[in-house]
Amino acid sequence: MRKSYRMIGVCVLGLIGVLFLSGFSFPPGKMGGNLWKGGHPNPEKIAEKLSDELKLTPEQRQLFATGIKEVEKKAKTRMQQDRELSKKMESELSQDRPDLVKIKGYIDQISRNRAEVQFMRTQFLVEFRKNLSPDQVAKLKAMLAKGPGKRGPREK
Repeated sequence: MRKSYRMIGVCVLGLIGVLFLSGFSFPPGKMGGNLWKGGHPNPEKIAEKLSDELKLTPEQRQLFATGIKEVEKKAKTRMQQDRELSKKMESELSQDRPDLVKIKGYIDQISRNRAEVQFMRTQFLVEFRKNLSPDQVAKLKAMLAKGPGKRGPREK
């Protein structure tokens, strides 16, 4: 009887861990046609959409496309680390007596990696704004105010 409760506990912890690490994401296309929904943003589609909406010059388009590819290359490394940490965490969760200190360490590192990726993307966007005209900056600010997948200004 006691063993079955332990097994149920391990299964529940495993499920929680998998859901947490997956970010509750859905396969592409399942949440609608938005660029941001359904997993990770596609850098090429984002570059294309921003280029079109901001009416970027060919030089600006090239600069943006090159920059975002570089950022996403760095992000890919972090995401690979996250996958490896997730596997380690899943392995730890499957133990009879999972070490919560190790699990917390894995979760903390994954959180740091995700924060770094978000900061890299934000930093690139801020730096790229220096190459835009005042009209383009205003359009970009309006687009960002809507936020990913939103139709109106963000609520404060």
